[in-house]
Amino acid sequence: MTPDELHDRLSTLADPACKAFGDSLQPGVTDRLGVRMPLVRRVARDVMRTEDVRAFLNAMLAAGGFASQEALMVCVIVAGGAKALELEERLAFVDRLLPHMTGWATCDLTGSAVKVFRENREELIGYVGEKLASDDPWTVRVAEVWLLEHYRDARWTQAALDLLGGGTSRARACRLG
Repeated sequence: MTPDELHDRLSTLADPACKAFGDSLQPGVTDRLGVRMPLVRRVARDVMRTEDVRAFLNAMLAAGGFASQEALMVCVIVAGGAKALELEERLAFVDRLLPHMTGWATCDLTGSAVKVFRENREELIGYVGEKLASDDPWTVRVAEVWLLEHYRDARWTQAALDLLGGGTSRARACRLG
């Protein structure tokens, strides 16, 4: 599936009421189509079932940008969930997708869609820490969601709190909206 084909498919699923609601939650985000999340997830599942996910993700990233927030979300779900991708390869795709994050919705989806953390917490806590140290506030938000989503049990709570420490997260979250 090419970037144009993905955009066309998502455009046919757009709902004006969903777009209006999303626009009210995130004023200023101009690349939203208004596709409901269950349909975005369905498109991502179809891609994972019918496409070469590596070729798909590389084509989407080679295009230089995403035609919509929903196209980026499809890619995040594919990178986070495709069984064909090994851990390092999955994280490499996530790293390439992070610079395209421009709103809390894509950040929070990225935080929950990349599911490799639960099985690899020890190995990936340093990766999360690297993302928390980023100068990009959206990358930091993704890392914060990873901690809250995947490191919230008793064994990891203190490590997560230590990484989140410093009191800057709340101020940053307020600026991000």
